[in-house]
Amino acid sequence: MHRYAQGGGGINSLTAISELQGASDYTGERVDLVYLDVSNPNPLVMEGLRRLGFVESFHFWRRDMPTNVVLKYEDDRIILKGHELRRQSPFDTDGERVKPYIEGSRALLINGAKDSQYVELWMQIAQQYKVPVLSAITPSLPWSFVYETILPNSEVVVLNYEDLAESRGLKTAPDLDSKTLSQAYMAHALETLEEIRSKNPEKDVYITLGSNGVYCSSKEGIFHVTLNQDYVGRVAYTSNGNPGAGDYFFGAVGFLEATRIGLSIIEKAKKGSEIALRHIGYWGPLDFHVQEVSRSTLIPT
Repeated sequence: MHRYAQGGGGINSLTAISELQGASDYTGERVDLVYLDVSNPNPLVMEGLRRLGFVESFHFWRRDMPTNVVLKYEDDRIILKGHELRRQSPFDTDGERVKPYIEGSRALLINGAKDSQYVELWMQIAQQYKVPVLSAITPSLPWSFVYETILPNSEVVVLNYEDLAESRGLKTAPDLDSKTLSQAYMAHALETLEEIRSKNPEKDVYITLGSNGVYCSSKEGIFHVTLNQDYVGRVAYTSNGNPGAGDYFFGAVGFLEATRIGLSIIEKAKKGSEIALRHIGYWGPLDFHVQEVSRSTLIPT
């Protein structure tokens, strides 16, 4: 038994924003969204956008949309990725074609980007029109480009601790058990976050940690937001294994960063975590624990 479903960072984040705006307790302003994609339009994705109702899309028609296979295995999943995509460079006219969609926007959210030159083009246009850029970073872009281009030019950055370890080439012993490996990833994430913060102390940076919560950094400090232990088992029991929780987190946090300027980074991290947990199937009550952390702090796991 199998089924086809739309996915990918952009679609998942748009869906998160749609659900956040459609929630019965949402009292903020509603915004229209534009979906930009280097790939050709895919019927499944276009149908998903249509169901969201308020999303306009623009495609650059540079390649077929990639397809991955997600296999559920016990309480986990295995993702079989398609072949590595050839990176594309913008045509001379692409800047003028996309400019009307970025000009006047509340924010530009970049998620799952694979083509560094397109990212640079979008960022240049955003800077020209003073549109804040919020970026979710994956291993699809080399860390040197992330560090030299994305970090300095993004107001908000979201990373995942496993992706971060892959991007930076973290070396670990091959026989580590899952808990020890997770602790190594967390220590590396905190080290990276402190390094970023030393050069950009006022930038909002989030590093998602899977079931270990999220690190978030702002001018107030670095904080670890995680579920209280009483709720961890409940979430694990009801998890449906859906991929894309990090994309949902980014969509929610990005939306709140762009529309709720006065909300603290801790409250945004909590809301992003809530949206991500709803995506994987948990709809019960939630309670979070917050701790200010540094590398000299004992990191709760």
